[in-house]
Amino acid sequence: MRYLGLIFILAMLFACSEYNVTQGEVVEFKNLDFDYSDNMMEQQFDEEAVQLGRVLFYDNILSKNGNVSCASCHKQEFAFSDDVAFSIGFLDGETFRNTPTLINNQFNTTFFWDGRASRLEQAVALPIFDHNEMGMSESDLIQRINNAEYYDDLIMDAFGRPDISRHDISFALAQFVGSIISIDSRLDKFMKDRSDDILDKDEHAGLELFETHCNTCHSALGERVDNGQTQVVSDDPYMGTGSRSLVDIGLPVDFTGTRDTRVRIPSLRNLSKTAPYMHDGRFETIREVIDHYNDDIEDRPTLDSRLKDQFGQVVDMNMTEKEKDQLEKFLLTLRDTRVETDERWSDPFVR
Repeated sequence: MRYLGLIFILAMLFACSEYNVTQGEVVEFKNLDFDYSDNMMEQQFDEEAVQLGRVLFYDNILSKNGNVSCASCHKQEFAFSDDVAFSIGFLDGETFRNTPTLINNQFNTTFFWDGRASRLEQAVALPIFDHNEMGMSESDLIQRINNAEYYDDLIMDAFGRPDISRHDISFALAQFVGSIISIDSRLDKFMKDRSDDILDKDEHAGLELFETHCNTCHSALGERVDNGQTQVVSDDPYMGTGSRSLVDIGLPVDFTGTRDTRVRIPSLRNLSKTAPYMHDGRFETIREVIDHYNDDIEDRPTLDSRLKDQFGQVVDMNMTEKEKDQLEKFLLTLRDTRVETDERWSDPFVR
């Protein structure tokens, strides 16, 4: 039986290695010529590199057997996350952690649930070479893209030469992913204009609850005035923490069998589209997440100090059902529907 298993694995690897780009394949693109600059955040992007990165992001040839792309797990309609607890890799196996959103990754200082990458250029490449996610080797990746004729003009426009390198691939993907910026939610508009008409009574109450209970980890948006214009800015505009440290938020470790207790604080952007939640996708709804913090935090020595009082005791939020409703309504104001539909970040292939 052991030998049969080995034969199966070798057969799968051999089958994967036989995947090749069809020479002379006719590939058509939708409009790639978009303005990726975002004046509100004053971010500058290399337009040609973003266009190349967009094609790479949606191209299945970046996986060993041509089964998946970056977009297979990071789906635009789900705010560049996935709608399952664990996404499916190139060999139909599940990933080890829940797929996080890519929104506002440009402003992150650390990436992945375990914080193992500190630069976006590094983060976008790691899944391509992961044995479970996309399974590529560096040499195969470079050769495959350089052999695909539909990349010729894109590579030349981006880098002024005919061939691409691993660094080029990482740079282009990082430019595209970095361009996925959300600053147009109702909360953003409220923080900019401070108009009471933008948020209703319950959402205002939810904001106060958020600032009381959640703001120490999910830092609130700040403001800056440039040339008389108020702009929404923050050290970490995605409503997560700017810290590189991992935190233990008191999740029961035996819920899904995971041993992870320290994880990175995630983005709350477009929260209504990024379920299920947590690093292992254990919670299906926002209310379940709120209930965890309200009265279900598990105490242990590694629990983050921000979830304890001065005496080292767990601080539950102890909210009423109405307050939970208000907090949830506030969290929904973080949705920016533009990110989920804007053609700039959509699949460029005519399929």
